[in-house]
Amino acid sequence: MPDVQIHEDPVHIDADDMAAVIEAIRDSGADAEATPQGLEFKAAWWILVLAWIGAEQTLAGFVAQLSAIDRRVSQHYRAAGKTPPRRIELFAPDGSVIASVEVEDDE
Repeated sequence: MPDVQIHEDPVHIDADDMAAVIEAIRDSGADAEATPQGLEFKAAWWILVLAWIGAEQTLAGFVAQLSAIDRRVSQHYRAAGKTPPRRIELFAPDGSVIASVEVEDDE
């Protein structure tokens, strides 16, 4: 069973992008899978939405890895000539925000 669900966003995430996000999360030590988009944000930029469904004991370790995941995802998007997400949001099963990481602009 996965620890993290990645909300699909057909406007911003194609199959290669999703594979890169899953790989970045798996390299952090958590398992991940894509899931249909459940949350919609109205903003001038896009947000990568993750949902934590794993064990509570491993959550803190995953949150500590979000900046590294952010860097990997941003590198993938920039290498592909695409705009990376502005922020990564990690939600709890009840819909509350567990963590939010602003994507570092290293351009």
